[in-house]
Amino acid sequence: MRIVIKNRWDNKIIISGNAKSLKEFLEKNKGSHLSGSYLSGSDLSGSDLSGSYLRGSDLSGSDLSGSYLSGSDLSGSDLSGSHLSYSDLSGSDLSGSDLSGSDLSGSDLSGSDLSGSYLRGSDLRGSDLSYSDLSGSYLRGSDLSGSDLSGSYLRGSDLRGIYLSGIKNYSESHDIFIELIKGISCDKFTRSQWGIIGLICLKRLCWGTIKNKFEKSFLPILKILKDQGFDEYYNAYKEILKG
Repeated sequence: MRIVIKNRWDNKIIISGNAKSLKEFLEKNKGSHLSGSYLSGSDLSGSDLSGSYLRGSDLSGSDLSGSYLSGSDLSGSDLSGSHLSYSDLSGSDLSGSDLSGSDLSGSDLSGSDLSGSYLRGSDLRGSDLSYSDLSGSYLRGSDLSGSDLSGSYLRGSDLRGIYLSGIKNYSESHDIFIELIKGISCDKFTRSQWGIIGLICLKRLCWGTIKNKFEKSFLPILKILKDQGFDEYYNAYKEILKG
């Protein structure tokens, strides 16, 4: 069959050729510069598009579940409403992309650049976000339940209304700490505890400085988070106090 891929903005042909399917065609041409491609609603499930150059493309509503997109450039692309569950997006560039309402559950996003991306209402349950850059991203209403946040960078991101149950490896994150504190009733903490919380959040104090300044007085604050189902801060600080 004849495959024609056009530019989403000016409708000009970017590339064309013959293949059994769009999936096969893109796999054969994944080394080509396909920026700005119009691929909305495409079935690309299980495809190998690793290292592809799809910057600024329209992949909205596409099925990319189980696909290999590691090292790909998808920056500024429209992936809203797309299906990316269990896909490999490790080391990919998704900065400034629109991933609103997308299904990224179980996906590998480790080491990916998601800075400035729009992820409102996206499903990130069980995803690997370790060492990913989510700075300045809009995650409002997203579901991060069970995701791995080891080494992820979240500074400046909008985390309002996100679901965080069962998240893993978050004990070094000030941003997750701040969001968890926001979800707890004000009367759970004393005035002095609020003072400690405010200073830690404002100055983004490291564990060593927290220990030197507050010693065991910080532990009851973390105990409240532990009772809410988030015990990593408490467990990490107990170990630090032993040192």
